[in-house]
Amino acid sequence: MTTPCGTQRRAVTLYNILPIHDLLAEHPSLRFPKVRATATALRACDFLSRRPSIYILEGDPHTDLLYTGLHLLVWGEAANLRFMPDYLCYIYHHMATELHCILEGFIDTTTGRPANPTMHGENAFLVRVVTPIYDIIRAKAESSRDGKAPHATWRNYDDINEYFMHRDVFDRLGWPMDQSCQFFHTLPDRSHVCKTGFVEVRSFWNIYRNFDRLWVMLLLYLQAAAIVACEGAKWSWDDLLSSRGSEYKDTQVRVLTVFITWAALRFLQSLLNIGTQFRHIFRDGQMIVVCMVLKVVVAVACAVAFSVLYKRVWNQRTDNGQWSSAADSRMRSFLYAATAFVILEVLAIVLFIEPWVRNALEKTNWKICYALTWWFQSRSFVGRGLCEGTFDNVKYSIFWVLLLAVKFDFSYFLQIRLLVKPTKEIYKLNGI
Repeated sequence: MTTPCGTQRRAVTLYNILPIHDLLAEHPSLRFPKVRATATALRACDFLSRRPSIYILEGDPHTDLLYTGLHLLVWGEAANLRFMPDYLCYIYHHMATELHCILEGFIDTTTGRPANPTMHGENAFLVRVVTPIYDIIRAKAESSRDGKAPHATWRNYDDINEYFMHRDVFDRLGWPMDQSCQFFHTLPDRSHVCKTGFVEVRSFWNIYRNFDRLWVMLLLYLQAAAIVACEGAKWSWDDLLSSRGSEYKDTQVRVLTVFITWAALRFLQSLLNIGTQFRHIFRDGQMIVVCMVLKVVVAVACAVAFSVLYKRVWNQRTDNGQWSSAADSRMRSFLYAATAFVILEVLAIVLFIEPWVRNALEKTNWKICYALTWWFQSRSFVGRGLCEGTFDNVKYSIFWVLLLAVKFDFSYFLQIRLLVKPTKEIYKLNGI
């Protein structure tokens, strides 16, 4: 085989079935599913902090041809596993590493002889690589009871693929694959975690956790609106923006109790994270446990700090009989703590609601970006970098801002405010 050069090289490159050197989305060969799977394998290695196992020598077409042949071999022998591309990527990664060792003439440290494939012999690939995963698929299909079993009790293709999206899969499974690993268990086991992700549980607490920002906003608005409405001002902003009189400042300080409620709701959310994502501990390891525990501790610390600071403000105000400079100083301390609390919430909005920022963070595999995102959400290879565009996000946000503004005005003037006087009259009744 001769090496193409000049015009021939440029012509061949356009139709190269395995674009090792160019993984651009518009590459012509990426219209083939097998080629897209190989490109995904290379990106997955980057995501898992593993160096790609494909080593192409510049100017040597033989290695390119061998890696292409290995790729077609894996896809041909395991064709019915095409719904498990992450498993095929795992196989290809290790087999390409062995191919590289053979081509470079490496010496096996255990035998002292030239490197050979770990699995060799008649039908070794089918028996030791394909058959075990077929047994898992068959067992899980049977455990589904023709789709009648609950979705959370058996694994499908998505769940098996999910197993290969995490870094420790190389240590847990190894190569050749350790078939005593829990992943290959096919017998029913109540202690076995069947599914760690892709589970939709429809309960009130799951709905609350999934839409926690909406629930927090509605509850905090209800609390603030009830406090302002009970003061009896003609317009809601009169009490909040006025700087005249002690009674106005009393209302303004009472509204600050929303931060105590906000911290308490964050504590509730952190507990729900532990309850609803407990299965992810088996998938993500110790780091997610540390994150969950820290969120509980931070939420409790914020709630206690806000309560203590708020109590100190009113104690000082009661001791002085009016709003003095000492009481104002304690109120500023409360506001400093509230500002620090709000900064974390704003950071979450900037990092994960602004589309271009979120896409950039999710596509980047730098450790500093992982450190930024670790507190707010766990990393996932599936669906990362697929947020909607900025323009669509702005239109969506404007729609909800207008809708919620109308809803809040309607609720305050036609519901909450009208119920204040009857509620006070009922509260004054005795002997009921």
